[in-house]
Order: sequence, then structure tokens, then C-alpha cells
Amino acid sequence: MSSFFALFLVVLLLHTVSPAPVKPPAGWTLLKAADPKEMITVTLAVKQANREWLDTTLRSVSYPDSPYYGQHKTLEEIATHVHAHPESVAAVKKLFQSVNVEASFTIGEGFAVADIPIEIAEQLFSAKFYQFQYKDKSDVTTTRTLGFTVPSYLKPHVDFVCCMDQFPEPERKTKLRSYGLPQVTPNSIDKSYNILGYSGTNTNNSQAIAGFLKQYFKPSDFAFATGFVIYVDGMVETVGGTSCAAPTTAGIISLINDVRLNEGKSTVGFLNPLIYKLNGKGFFDITKGENYGNNIFCDGFKAIEGWDPASGWGSPNFGILKGLLN
Repeated sequence: MSSFFALFLVVLLLHTVSPAPVKPPAGWTLLKAADPKEMITVTLAVKQANREWLDTTLRSVSYPDSPYYGQHKTLEEIATHVHAHPESVAAVKKLFQSVNVEASFTIGEGFAVADIPIEIAEQLFSAKFYQFQYKDKSDVTTTRTLGFTVPSYLKPHVDFVCCMDQFPEPERKTKLRSYGLPQVTPNSIDKSYNILGYSGTNTNNSQAIAGFLKQYFKPSDFAFATGFVIYVDGMVETVGGTSCAAPTTAGIISLINDVRLNEGKSTVGFLNPLIYKLNGKGFFDITKGENYGNNIFCDGFKAIEGWDPASGWGSPNFGILKGLLN
């Protein structure tokens, strides 16, 4: 089962049709009414049947002790089990056909996507759209609504509507406190994760990245997510955070998938159950450092021997993991 469907399951369980915010997020300022001819992409998550099968199957192909471990499903196979209710698809089509718009549907008809003018979106969802600017940056703008209403006949047929009222996260430079930590380069990643120059060769390999790994340490014996060296307009800068930690870890897992695929095996898929089954094997244990809390409810967590909330099981040791997972 693909990483996309693991993330989709989380999104599906957490989202429902709910009221939109009544004011923009911090930093965003309303400029003016939106151009009625401007196009906006609207996505509707259509009610689906047999979600329980998706959850059960994800677990069965992801848990190492399962007889079905690694027997991942294709999108087409998933769609034969998990698909939108026909009456819900009809209701969504009715919505767009009322304004002469044809929506496109994903496999299994779980999502309907349509590009429509602002004036049509306002008509369909009883909304008013505006152009917003982020702080004093005239080049960082977006068109959004602060509230919309799903037609009553449609509410039983959709889980959520995206992304008319969801503001983008502006790109920002990360201010780092180095604490004497070394800069992270491809060579240091190769050495620190024990990759030893391994390079992927299998053309069937790919990866999906989910930004769930935030690991910050002070004074740490390995800076998993800070001090990454990048070039911006010919200048060297260092950045850090999830946008560094997640793709680095995903890249290492992709190398493990490369090893498995070259041996005629499946990719590892949803990795969490397998990581906890290993109980720390194949990871460099991080025993020094801490992350930061908000100083109100929590001061953060300290890294200790073994698993801890600050560093999890530690950082991946590719040289060991590729043997354990192959």
C-alpha cells in the first residue's frame, strides 16, 4: 500500500465538513475583494464505502508478524474495495453541473477536483473571496474565503472541502542557534548515517515525504535536523527543521527500498510498526540534547538512552538497517 494512502487515511479520519475560520491566520492581511474571474481549485472528498478494509489492510501489510507483510496493493486494487458511494458521486456531479462545470475524479471517485472562477465558487458555496497579503511582503499573496457553506443536500455526501479557506504556510528562513554544531553536507550525511557511498539503482523506486519529523537538539552528539548547507542566489546559508529531517530520512528509507527491490522484494511501505519491532536496532541512539517546549505546558523533552520523545529511536544507521530490513 502506498505512503499516500497511509496519509489519506489519517486525513480522512481527522477531517469532516466543518465551519471555516472567521479571521485570517496571524500575519495575513485582507487587501481587497478577489477578482471574480480568477480561477481557484476546489477539491471535495466524497463519502466512501469500506474504509474499515483500508485500515485493516494497511495494518496487515505493514506489521512484520503478519502473513501479508509487504504485499502492498495497487491503486486499482484499493479502488475495488474502497470507493465513493454512487449516490454521493451523483450529488457532487449535480453540484458542478448546476454551473456547467465538469469535475475530474480520482481512482475510485474518492476525490472530485474542479477549477472554477471565483464568482462561481461564491455562488456554489455562499462565500466571499478576498485577496490577502502576508505581512509586508507584496509578492506573497493568496486568494481565500473566510467562510463558506456546503449546500444542505451535499453535506451527507462529502467528508471535507479543500482548500478555499486554508491559507498557505509562507516560506520562511530558519534562524538557527548552532551551539557549535557542524554544518551538514552530503558527505557528512553519508558518514553520519553510515551510508558508505551507496547509490540507488532500481528504476522502480520512488518516495513520498510526510513532514512529521521535527527533531532539534542542544548540545547534541548528532544534529539530525539543523545546519543543512544550501545555496541561495550563489550564497551559502544553513537551514533546519522538518523540511531537512523528513527528506533526509525518506532518502535513507528509499535506499533501503532500493536494496529490497534489487533482491526481488517489496518496498517497506508504512514503516512505523517495523521500526518499533526492531526496538532500536539499526539506529544510532541519541542520548544527549533536548527539544524545546512552549515553557507553559511543557518545557520539552530530553534525549536519554533508548527511546525518548525527543529523538525517538535515534537516527538511522543505513549500514545496519539495510541488512535488518532485507
